[in-house]
Amino acid sequence: MGCDIHFDVDLAGVRAEIVSGLAPGDELDVVLRPLGGYEAVACVERQAGRIAGTLANVEGIDRMIGCLRAGHRYVAVIVELGALRCRVLVDPVRT
Repeated sequence: MGCDIHFDVDLAGVRAEIVSGLAPGDELDVVLRPLGGYEAVACVERQAGRIAGTLANVEGIDRMIGCLRAGHRYVAVIVELGALRCRVLVDPVRT
């Protein structure tokens, strides 16, 4: 299985004030962030680091958390955007 993880998913907890400044094709960094007393897999703006939304209820998210903790990196490319919707393709960062 490893850390070659891919998702096509709608972000949870989309922050309208953040995604309103984004566009399809924009890249978000996938990181672990404390959020509401839990550690969340967040998709954040590359420059400002503000959370656009989180990955939740996705099969394989536990494995991704382990991979992020081990130092693997992922990118989320926005493919569809609405007022409260942000669909992304998540892939490993190739170095």
